[in-house]
Amino acid sequence: MLVLQTSLVAVLTAASGLATAVGPSITLNGWFSCTEETFWHPPSSSNRRRLHEAAAPFGSPPVPDGAQCGQYSVPLCHPGVCNSTDDTIQVFVKRLVGSTSKVLWVLQGGPGASSVNMEPVMIELFHQLNEQVTIMTMDHRGTGRSTRLECVAAQAMESGSPSGRNVNDDELPNCLRDIHTRYGHPEAFSVTSAALDLVAVIELDQRDQEVFLYGVSYGTLWLERFVAVQPPTMTNVHGFVLDGVVPHHGTRRLYMHDWDTNMDSVGREFLALCDADSFCQSQFPPPSSSIAQSMQALYRDTHPSAYVEYNNDMSISVGVSFRGWVVCRAYIKDMLDGPYGLKVVLSVLLTHSSLRLLIPVLVHRLHRGTPGDLDVVTYMLDILSDLWTGHDDESLSYDSDLLYSTVVFSELWQHPTPSEASLLNTFVRGLFGYGVVGMFPSYCVYTNDPTPDCDAHRANDVSFTYALDRYANQPVVAPTEASILVLNGGLDPQTPLAYAQAQFDAIQGAKKLIVFPTAPHAITYVTWLQEQQGPPTTCGVLLVTSYVQVGGNLDALDTSCVAKTRPMTFRIPQQLGHVFPLVLDGQLFDGPLATSTTEVAATASPSSLPPQTTLEQPTTLPPSTAATTTTNKEGAGVVLGNTPTAAPLPPPSSSTNMAESMVGLLGCLLVVTGIVAVKYFVEAKRLRRHMPLEEDVA
Repeated sequence: MLVLQTSLVAVLTAASGLATAVGPSITLNGWFSCTEETFWHPPSSSNRRRLHEAAAPFGSPPVPDGAQCGQYSVPLCHPGVCNSTDDTIQVFVKRLVGSTSKVLWVLQGGPGASSVNMEPVMIELFHQLNEQVTIMTMDHRGTGRSTRLECVAAQAMESGSPSGRNVNDDELPNCLRDIHTRYGHPEAFSVTSAALDLVAVIELDQRDQEVFLYGVSYGTLWLERFVAVQPPTMTNVHGFVLDGVVPHHGTRRLYMHDWDTNMDSVGREFLALCDADSFCQSQFPPPSSSIAQSMQALYRDTHPSAYVEYNNDMSISVGVSFRGWVVCRAYIKDMLDGPYGLKVVLSVLLTHSSLRLLIPVLVHRLHRGTPGDLDVVTYMLDILSDLWTGHDDESLSYDSDLLYSTVVFSELWQHPTPSEASLLNTFVRGLFGYGVVGMFPSYCVYTNDPTPDCDAHRANDVSFTYALDRYANQPVVAPTEASILVLNGGLDPQTPLAYAQAQFDAIQGAKKLIVFPTAPHAITYVTWLQEQQGPPTTCGVLLVTSYVQVGGNLDALDTSCVAKTRPMTFRIPQQLGHVFPLVLDGQLFDGPLATSTTEVAATASPSSLPPQTTLEQPTTLPPSTAATTTTNKEGAGVVLGNTPTAAPLPPPSSSTNMAESMVGLLGCLLVVTGIVAVKYFVEAKRLRRHMPLEEDVA
């Protein structure tokens, strides 16, 4: 067995200015043959399989020689981070070996997510780069096949525990006591610690290679912290790609407690596009006049207290009400837990480039409320909820909610915290939102915050968060030999464009910003081209490919694909219709539920998608843009218009039951998989079964 070894002191201390300490050596247990994709799903003719195929992002062929996997043994505490000098943990890495000395790292979001969901884009990039560049990834310490942060002794994450793999409020204090006893140092699982893992591996094994790094979502914060801790002697890293930006520094900070605010703002932009589209707007005739008013009517008229009348810029006249009282009101109340559950479902769909097109469909049918509408809505939501059943346990078992919460409550949550009442107020008043107030009890336990708001939740003798270190919030300065490419969607509800723009403005050095005005999260996964030769791919992938090929030279970057991405349309494409085979093709807005797939086949309309589109990749309809991009040392951007201000809705009542019922909805906020929306819907459905919402609204 091959073992490589070096002293971390030489790697990290003198070059980066960290405190000198005698620590364990870093070792690699060898490179072992492994499959390029971790999980396999057997063929099936079920609806679940249809949606799984529709969400598979690329049509890439297999990697000829497969992948190689290994584990590095690294210090629990890097020098200068914490003081446990003898303890080690494992960090898992995976690579597709190219024929040249170039290396591209591909890093996952989360926090708390493993690298499993990056495998499709790794394979696609490997082929786009003609199998010449080694593509690597790493499971962030605390997740996946790295040393996973879990409470083994407390047994709070087992299938037989009260909430299964999710740690509930009653289990959390003992769980945190367990991991604190085991590791003692929450900062050992910080963003800085993960960045130093990358530094150590690159210094050990890639110091003579040309290295590039790509990160998506939280992965962008990971890379930004890498830039902050990168030793000045490390001159072989030539470029960074930030996709869906979590800012490290600048005028805007992305805090998780602002999730509902951000989602509502982006969601209203999406609704405005529906109103501006003649086809979509026609589905909401007077007296509603707009999809936003129809949503407000649904929320108002299905609320236990029937909601007070609105008094704002988007007020609803007395004559506008939810028309589907008899048929659909009971469904929304009993199956979706009322207006708040419906809001979560619609917000879940908003995160996905294809499934967001179902928002007008569901609002239209629920608002109209005929028996046929109820049949179709029930059928559609059952298919979406069933997607994850049977195969999400594998990938979810690699994630760590404990790591997620440790990082979020330490670095991505404002101190002092917003009040529980204010978080509930934000959720209730928005058209979109996940109910981030549900995280508040966990925040109190993880931080042991003495604020009176936490009195009902705090476990006084336990916490597991860390203080910000000297690298947090530092300006992002591109090394002289490197550049930074920033990609973001204009309709990204998870990492909104305003944050990317603020971070881009604050970056020092060679930089470039490219914005896809109507794209959601994760540009490499959603920016499909209108016409393609060969297997389908995305503009995001082509941009990363070109960036690596030209060595990070922004002046030479090929951006021609930006103008060739598919325009967004509210006419439901045939491929998305295939996910719901019992709804007559092309008639999701108004068609009846067929009695069999035979009836569907007899009445199906011709395909409306480009010839290259297949069921093996998702139907994403990203933007076309006539804007051009220019490049210089100061950077350039393509930017969509201003984000509209959300109008206030009625004031909320007590937050206690709402907060408790929402716990767990946000387990892994910044994920990039094409089927993330369904994952959230399944979680909402799980909460519905086990912890029904019980709003107390005056």
